[in-house]
Amino acid sequence: MASLHAKLKHLSRPWSSKEYTKFMENTHSVCVIGEFGFCIGNIIQTVAEISMILVEPRAHRQGFGSNYLKNFESQVKKLGAKACFLEVSITNIPAQTLYFRNGFQKVGSRKNYYRSLQGVREDGLILKKSLDN
Repeated sequence: MASLHAKLKHLSRPWSSKEYTKFMENTHSVCVIGEFGFCIGNIIQTVAEISMILVEPRAHRQGFGSNYLKNFESQVKKLGAKACFLEVSITNIPAQTLYFRNGFQKVGSRKNYYRSLQGVREDGLILKKSLDN
């Protein structure tokens, strides 16, 4: 996971292998790993949160992100989640498109939430999807 994240340098500071290991050791972590990427997040009681979806550039726009997202939602629903939240940068239009197409709605924003690799601050959108369906 860390090696894929490092390839995508345009996003943000990549997590190290140690950070991924620590994240995955948490009993609340949920991970979907596929051939070309992954979706990771956590669930606490009835609320799930997606921390990251990454797909290798050569596999973009082929449905892998949607597939990882749907598999994550399925796993957290089985664990009792009623809603799923995430944050996404206002400049990450491809990710926003993925989330909106999959039923997420904007419920808020976070001023200067993200910092690009160049040090520029960017607002984040807070998105939510009900999983009660």
